[in-house]
Amino acid sequence: MIFRRKPDKYVIRRKYIRMLYDLKHLHSRIKVYIARLESRISDIESKIVELKYRGDELRVKGYMKTLDIYKEVLKRLKIVDYALEYLLTKTETLLLIESMSRQINLFKYILTNIKDYVKGFPDIELIVEDLIERSNELVDYIKLDNKDLDIKASNEAMKILESAKVLAESKSDEVMS
Repeated sequence: MIFRRKPDKYVIRRKYIRMLYDLKHLHSRIKVYIARLESRISDIESKIVELKYRGDELRVKGYMKTLDIYKEVLKRLKIVDYALEYLLTKTETLLLIESMSRQINLFKYILTNIKDYVKGFPDIELIVEDLIERSNELVDYIKLDNKDLDIKASNEAMKILESAKVLAESKSDEVMS
């Protein structure tokens, strides 16, 4: 147990996604049960009204006990429903934040590298510097201290810039000829 390996991030992400899927599945099942119970409660209430009209108080008491049990179960299921809704929102938000944090980091690295290309164009340089500053603020706000994320964003930014250079060179060659 001393040399326990750190779990792979992809394995953790798959488990996280699976958990999200299972939460959604559970939530939909709870919704089905709630709908069935509400329908059953409505049926029992109409039956009670009918029995009261006939004057069958003994059966009304039996249906009232059943109705109370169903309403209590419905109340508990609604609590579960709201709790699952909260969990789903939190889980989906975490996935979005993770995705967004990757994109912001990539954004920051690309802008930092672009800054060198726009030197000499004061208005463009000012906008790029402002965007870099804002992306740094977002990175600080989201608290991205993950070195792997920085390395991946830096590598991806380099690939994007290389592709942009190749594309720009090919387009400028077309214009020149």
